[in-house]
Amino acid sequence: MSWKTVRSQRANRSRRKLSVESLEERALLYAVTALPWPDTDLSYSIVPDGTSWSTWRGEENQSGWYEALDGLTDSATWQRYVATAFQTWANHSNLDFHQVDDDGSPNGNWTQEQGNVRIGAVGASAAAGWASLPLGGRGAEITLNSESSVLRAKYWSETFFVSVLTHEIGHALGLRHSDVTGTVMGRGSSHFIGLAEDDVAGIQALYGAREHDSFDQAASYDLVSTASPIQWSAADGISFRADLTSYADVDHY
Repeated sequence: MSWKTVRSQRANRSRRKLSVESLEERALLYAVTALPWPDTDLSYSIVPDGTSWSTWRGEENQSGWYEALDGLTDSATWQRYVATAFQTWANHSNLDFHQVDDDGSPNGNWTQEQGNVRIGAVGASAAAGWASLPLGGRGAEITLNSESSVLRAKYWSETFFVSVLTHEIGHALGLRHSDVTGTVMGRGSSHFIGLAEDDVAGIQALYGAREHDSFDQAASYDLVSTASPIQWSAADGISFRADLTSYADVDHY
């Protein structure tokens, strides 16, 4: 081999560029509590105005949810927004929610006369909202800041309100903050219509994917012609339990 050939080979090796193989994203995924709700059928209640309710820093205050929301839109509208926020989680998990009355006990005092998840609003120098974790079924509380933009007429919007409330409900169900961008459970206030893939993975890790109710499991009853028969009597009337599996589900009885 000639000296010229050796020198050429060395030159070619020196011109080769080192390449670095790209690695998969290592962003922190969803984080969950070790004590989720033991039951998947949960109730929620909105505390009466004047209920003793603590601020972010634990200072004594009184909830003013109805006053704040009724000053922004009619009662039927904001109650539908609240139901939408809860249903956003139910649509992707084996959870069911229903609203009940609240006895107005101070926050931290969980009784049988209130929802598993209680909702209130107080003015505070803090975030738009905050919530407690479920603590293994003892109870959870959600608070919106009545002095923040989420409950101020100047900034009021359905999307912002539902987004913030959906985020806080996630905490009340056992989800902590996620470092994945574009998620409902990400840090900071954002406007999201539905759950991101990471949010869905987190809630299903705690409660499983949505299952069909007993009627859907037996047969499809999406049409009037295939409606599911319901047992009833003149004395007892009609009493049965069912649900919609998803937003697109249509059931007939």
